[in-house]
Amino acid sequence: LLDAFKKGNNRAGIELSLYYKRLKKWNDAVSIWLKIWEKNKSIFCGIELAKYYEHKKKDYESALQITETILSMQHFKITNYIVDLEKRRNRINNKITGRNKC
Repeated sequence: LLDAFKKGNNRAGIELSLYYKRLKKWNDAVSIWLKIWEKNKSIFCGIELAKYYEHKKKDYESALQITETILSMQHFKITNYIVDLEKRRNRINNKITGRNKC
């Protein structure tokens, strides 16, 4: 998978990232998601990054930024994800707002 990803096969990269995620090798998984996200704006990789930033890093601003970027993408690409993304955006906004009250 790694060789195929290095040759430009994003599907292999996604599969490899899921393998790393299961092993909790977060740096390796995130590295792949970032490469694919920055190059292709893969919705899958964006969602995985948003989840990582929200739940693992507690970096709510980054999670929100990625979520907003996905939501601003062409509507036909995200139709299946809109409800979940809007829930994520609301949850992250609540976390940011709650944190700023302290």
